[in-house]
Amino acid sequence: MTENTSPTGKQAGATDEATAINGHRSRADALLAAMPADFGKATARGRADDAPPAAEDDGKTDVNGLRPGDEGYQPFNTRGANAKHATAAKAQEASEKRLKRWASRRYPVSILDGRTEPWARAIAADIARRNAGRDPVKDAPDVMFSGDKAVKVGATDAHPTAMPELTPEEIGALKIEAAAIREYHRAQVRRKAAAMATPRHPLAEVIRHVSDMANDPPTGTLIDGLIYEQTVTHWVGDGGTYKTFTVLALACSVAAGRDFTHQLKVPQKHSVLYFCAERRHYGMGADVAAWCQRAGLDIASLDLLGWDDVVQLADDEWMAELVEFVKARGIKLIVFDTQRKATRGIEENSSTDIGAALANAQKLAMEANAAVIVIHHTARGQDHARGSSVGRDDTDATVVQKATGPNEAEFVIDKHKSEATGTRYPVKVEKVAGTMPPTEGRAGYGYTTLVATARDPLTMNETADKVAAALAQDDKILVAVVNDADDGPLSPAEVTRRAQARGCELGKDAVGTHLARLAKDNYGRLVTQHVNPTNGRRTYSPKSAPPDADDTADVSAEVVDLATRRRGGKSSQKATPKSPETPPPTD
Repeated sequence: MTENTSPTGKQAGATDEATAINGHRSRADALLAAMPADFGKATARGRADDAPPAAEDDGKTDVNGLRPGDEGYQPFNTRGANAKHATAAKAQEASEKRLKRWASRRYPVSILDGRTEPWARAIAADIARRNAGRDPVKDAPDVMFSGDKAVKVGATDAHPTAMPELTPEEIGALKIEAAAIREYHRAQVRRKAAAMATPRHPLAEVIRHVSDMANDPPTGTLIDGLIYEQTVTHWVGDGGTYKTFTVLALACSVAAGRDFTHQLKVPQKHSVLYFCAERRHYGMGADVAAWCQRAGLDIASLDLLGWDDVVQLADDEWMAELVEFVKARGIKLIVFDTQRKATRGIEENSSTDIGAALANAQKLAMEANAAVIVIHHTARGQDHARGSSVGRDDTDATVVQKATGPNEAEFVIDKHKSEATGTRYPVKVEKVAGTMPPTEGRAGYGYTTLVATARDPLTMNETADKVAAALAQDDKILVAVVNDADDGPLSPAEVTRRAQARGCELGKDAVGTHLARLAKDNYGRLVTQHVNPTNGRRTYSPKSAPPDADDTADVSAEVVDLATRRRGGKSSQKATPKSPETPPPTD
């Protein structure tokens, strides 16, 4: 018998020996005997990485030879996925090397001027956006860019290669230029701050005893009760409140030396300068001619200068020129119409910018011993000036103007250093038609414009007929429906139903709003409004008609009915109460 000296033979011998000793075979030996002969060896699926794929391999086999559905399958660890990752990594490495190569090169921003390539326009737009958003006092502007920035937005290597690279000396010069721009803005801010501050004088010259101050003469009066020398007035109002026509009428009154009203007297004729930057079809000349026609004056008699544009309040040099212009001609009233037009490029929400502009207006008023009016718009739906509140804080007076009816308005003194606040002055506007004679440069023409005049508070109800004639078509229908009603006061819902049958296009809510307005005094009380004292409901009857005699009984019945509904619910609404005087029905 041949001796088995192989390891397997030794293992088998040991196993036999163990079996002989223990009398049975171990469970581990049984499992090993049941395993396949190629267990743990490479198979067709588990081939080497450099082996060509089998014909049946569709790229879904992972590196461990597992297929979709096999336990432990890794779909992102296939040879195809790894190849893609390797390709992407090589591309990323190449891109980083390319960016690093161009990152050290600098080019001036001016080199982008006139270039139309998308990458050039993208860089120019990005730099412009960054410069616009920077703090001009703290941050220097971008005046150069690096080559890698061009590569990132699509430039090929040929583009930066063709552009001249900045030398170290040129880079230093551009940095100095950027710093100079920043210092320029800092100096500009300092100038504006100095303009906003009170001029510095030796204290020994300006601080005096109050007895000496009491002997100082008052400032001159342009419009008694409203406009005085050395003051700035902020005149605010929403669009359509006739601000321009009102202030222009006041300016013409000063230029003519005529009282605007018995309350607003003009003690003396003065020279006026009006900047009218809000263009109209016939222009400022036709507006002044219409005012003169209404007042019975010759336009040549007015001491009024004008321009259909406006000097910029924030332009220090231009405002200094205006001060000299005004002083040389003895002008006493200057009107800026409007603030928005006179502060182009200025952020109206910035208290610093608007404060500096109004400081120039105050400087004009003080140095020229004149009065300044700045017309401005209110915020939409509000009664305060649009933008920064510094317009109210840094001026001597604030006047708010509101429309009160068709072709009617009132201006109210909201703030004043010398007059009582809350004083109201009603005005009205009317159409005036006229003709301008021909000149050498143009043909004659006819015009129609509006003229503002004072309204007497004691006769405010006498214009009901004019108000009715100026109403919109929908409002005329509402007035007709209410005044034609002969069946008692009408509710807004009933007025809506009848008005829509006549062609009115207003909804129920709008009808209620319009009816309430038509019942006001400044509309001539074209309809009469009755308010239920119990529930506040409104009804409307013909003009000047007394309320129905049954209104009180109806109110009580309505209250009882509502109480019944609360107790009995909907079923109680359907129950018909029997009158005690009615006999019971018979068969």
